[in-house]
Formats: sequence, C-alpha cells, structure tokens
Amino acid sequence: MKKLFFAAIPICLVSFILFGISAAILGTKRDYRYPTTDTTVVSHAAKLFVDEIVTSANEWTLEEVKSYVDLHTSGVNTYVVQSDDEHVHIRVASGGTKVSVQASCEGDRLTITISPPNVVFDSFADFGKILWNNDIFNSSSNVEAIIAFPKLIYDELYVKHGSGTLMLDGFNARYNDFDIGSGRFEYSKSDQFTAHRINLDLGSGSAVLSNAQTNSYDIDIGSGKFEINGLSGYGEIDMGTGSGSIAYDRFGSDDGETVVDIGSGIMNLYFPDNGGCELYTAIGSGSISIDAYGIQKKLTMNDNEDITLGSGGSIYVIEMGSGKVNIKNTSEYTAPEMFSSRPDIPKMITELEITDNTAMAVEVPEYVWGYSDSLHQGTGTADSSGNSSVAVTTVPEAGSEAVTQELPSSSPTDAGDGNEAVVTPEPPEAPVPPEAPVPPEAPVPPEAPEAPEAPEPPQAPGTADI
Repeated sequence: MKKLFFAAIPICLVSFILFGISAAILGTKRDYRYPTTDTTVVSHAAKLFVDEIVTSANEWTLEEVKSYVDLHTSGVNTYVVQSDDEHVHIRVASGGTKVSVQASCEGDRLTITISPPNVVFDSFADFGKILWNNDIFNSSSNVEAIIAFPKLIYDELYVKHGSGTLMLDGFNARYNDFDIGSGRFEYSKSDQFTAHRINLDLGSGSAVLSNAQTNSYDIDIGSGKFEINGLSGYGEIDMGTGSGSIAYDRFGSDDGETVVDIGSGIMNLYFPDNGGCELYTAIGSGSISIDAYGIQKKLTMNDNEDITLGSGGSIYVIEMGSGKVNIKNTSEYTAPEMFSSRPDIPKMITELEITDNTAMAVEVPEYVWGYSDSLHQGTGTADSSGNSSVAVTTVPEAGSEAVTQELPSSSPTDAGDGNEAVVTPEPPEAPVPPEAPVPPEAPVPPEAPEAPEAPEPPQAPGTADI
C-alpha cells in the first residue's frame, strides 16, 4: 500500500500540470470580434472614481488631472495617447470578455487599472490568473483600451504591465518607473524634454524606449529583448540573459559614472559621435568588440583595460561574465519602427457610436524616431490642484476658460499688453503731467569779421623816397 501511494504521487503531479495546460489552451470562451459600428459606447459623466467590470464598449471621463500617475495593465492591449482637452479619457472595448476597469484619485495621484478581474499586481501568484484569462495561442486579447491624457508635464509616471501590449506615445514625466513582465511595451516622449530619471525593470517581455533623454537611469533586464534610443545621463545597467541595443544621445557630466553588469546576454552599445568616455572593462569569459571613434579593438577573457574613447570625460564601466558587447557610434544605429502594430485610433473612435457629446478627442502624432512636438523642457511644479504649472502646449480656444496665471510683481507704472487676468485694483493715481520742456537758448550770433586794412597806395613811378 505504501509503495502504491508513492507511485501515485508523480502521476497526480503530471495530471495536475496537464489539466492546467489544457484549461489555458482550450478554455470555455473567446469571441474575438471587435466592436463595430452597431456597438453603442456607454458614456459616463465626469467622475473621480471608477470600479466596474465591463464586457462591451464603455467610456469614462475623469474631471481632474493629477501630477502623479500610476498605470496598471495586463491581459489587454492598451494605447496611451494625448487628448485635445483638459480631461483624462478612458475607453475600453471588449468583444465579450470580462475586463475590470478601475480609476481612483488620492491626493495628487491618479491610479488607473485595466486587467482581467481579480488580478492583484502586487502578487506574483496572480500572474497565473493572467494566463488563465488569455488564450496563449492568440497573440492579442480581444480587449482594447485607449487612455488619453492632456498634454502636460507630469511629476511622476509609474507603470506596471503584465501580459498584453502597452504603448505610451507622447507622455512627458519628470520621474518614470516602468515594471514590465512578459508583455510588450513601447514608450516615447518628446525629444525636447529631458526627464529627471528613468527606471526600467524588464522580465521576459520586450521593451522599446525612444527619446529616452534623462539625467539618470536604472535599467534592469532579465531575459527579455529591448531597444533604447536617445538615452542620456548616467546610471546603472544590469542584464542577465537578455539581448538588445542602447543608443546614447549624450553622456552625463564628467563627474558621473555608468556601470554595466552583464551575465550571459548580448548588448549593442552606441556611443555619441560628438563626445566620449573613459572606458574601464572587467571581462570573465566574454568579449567586448570596439569599432568607434577610429578605434578597432577586441577585448576577451581577463582583458581588463582602461581606454579613452573620443574626447573622454565621464566614466563608463563594463563588468561581464560570458556575455558579449559591441560598441559603435550612434551614427551607425538604426532606430526601430515605433507603434507599428497600433490600430488607427481616430478611426477606431469614430466607428463607435456615441450616445452624447462626451466623445473622446485625441491626437496621435506622427512618429519620426520618437515623438516630436513643440514642447520645451519646463521646471514648474504641481500646484494645489495637481495640474502642472508648465504643462499646456496648445493655446486655449476662444471662449474657453483661461489658465490661471500669477500676476507679475511689477511696479504700477509698468505697461501691460492688454491680456492680463481681469482683476479689480484700486483706482490708480492720476498721472503727473510731464513738465513743459525748457526752450533752448537763442543761439549767439557770430561776431562780424574785422574789415581788412586798406592797402597803401603805390608810389608814383620815378618818384624817389624822400
């Protein structure tokens, strides 16, 4: 009996594993029909709190914009774009699959969560629910979500993404933290805005970051694939068995230091042509190939060297085990195509019938090596309402509410342009008329020239002097 019991244990384990696989593959659902023109979007009035489970097309408009944004997604395809107004719009279109939509505001922080029901993003065990709710043989879910944020400069963006696809286009935040699991992630901001910091933690998924100008960064790659371009500043890069490329726009200050720690992965580094660094290497059984700044050199096992690349400057340290690193100049880099699998969002919105006048107004910029617009870097901070004080990149239309501005601390005699905020100041004092100008003194007439003396008459010819 005892032998029979021990013999049954492996059989039970195998049966349990096969049951889980068959349930994930076969399932009991899946209707991959995206909502068409005969679908009505259920629009909700402006609110601060959303907690619903939907199976069709729904839209929510949030009445306030916060300077801190938490975005949690999994099991859906989510596309973040820019809105043409001052509100945050959320639209979820499902072909029958249950999807949980949550939005809440606490202080200056807005948290939006879109995922299958009952998924808890802080728990590793709940990733099993993500697999259970998604057909592993279908590359995309039948749930698509659009989130439109106003064109602002936000203080912080925190993203936690499990499976599915998440694309952020034109979101500018000073502090950025991206935690990506097994899904696909694409991100681009304005190339004219430099973030304070960018953190990327990538598991087994894929990530593409474009226009990643920042002062500092922390990049942690597991086994996933990645492409990062426009990177600047200094920081730490830790990669296990992953593979990918990093193209620098510029290095950080001379007193900064970048440390790269590679296990067995493959990394392509592209250093800026107009710049350089002091390269320090510590190699186990891997290799570093350099073809940049006119230097062609290959470093292998135990080749621990100090090399000045280009004009030198900041310190760049590479420590590696059995991996491989290729170093070239940024001019040799070819940027990947961004947002190629993103649907035609304006068309997708117009095809859905709206029940009222709360239609989502979005702007999808044309991509050329990252997102580019007229936004310039600002240094303002969030005010008491949570809105960034240096945020708007478009001029409000006539008749819309004007943006509150601080009155300049100028003297009462300073002239304005006629477009200041309407206030009721005390009546100004009557201006003092200017003094009459003093007439200039009459010019003194010049003295008459003295008459020349009359010449003596000539002597008569032949007359002698007496």
